[in-house]
Amino acid sequence: MNFRLEVLKEAVVWAQSLDEAASKITARLEDKAQQSGGMAGLFLAAAFGFVKPEAIAGLLHGSNGWTAFLLVNIIVIFLLCLVACLSVLWLRSTPLPLTLSMLTSLNEDLLRLSPDRLSETVQENYYRDRLKIWDEILERRKTLNEDKAKRLKIAQTLLAIGMLAVSILLFAIIRGMLL
Repeated sequence: MNFRLEVLKEAVVWAQSLDEAASKITARLEDKAQQSGGMAGLFLAAAFGFVKPEAIAGLLHGSNGWTAFLLVNIIVIFLLCLVACLSVLWLRSTPLPLTLSMLTSLNEDLLRLSPDRLSETVQENYYRDRLKIWDEILERRKTLNEDKAKRLKIAQTLLAIGMLAVSILLFAIIRGMLL
């Protein structure tokens, strides 16, 4: 078997492993989005579940209203974080690996040829066709993962800002209790 044919075969195997890796990246991005959304949800639940009405009234009337403004912004930030996390998880058209029907279609063309017509050039073209299909699949998966990663970064940034704002609010509340 010639070297070019071996190289093409290896490239097809490599493309399959790249698709598996890209698929795992998609799953990890979605897992991180679930975790970030869960944390934002906990902070929202804490804001609504543990804060008593009199504490909110105190925030509204204390410190010239800046703490109430901060509380409203914290809630908005965590809600935006949840929206960003959900946009990462939103079901989209996910590129499928080389399907059986595609492979069958490629194989049928080759199997119709008589053995004496299966030259190395024909075999090389078969693997090149498979590589073209894999290239399209991998490019779509790359675009999907880049898009998910951008939105996850936004969600995590919002989560960090919200957590920082919560700590500022807590310091303000503690300071108000001590004075």
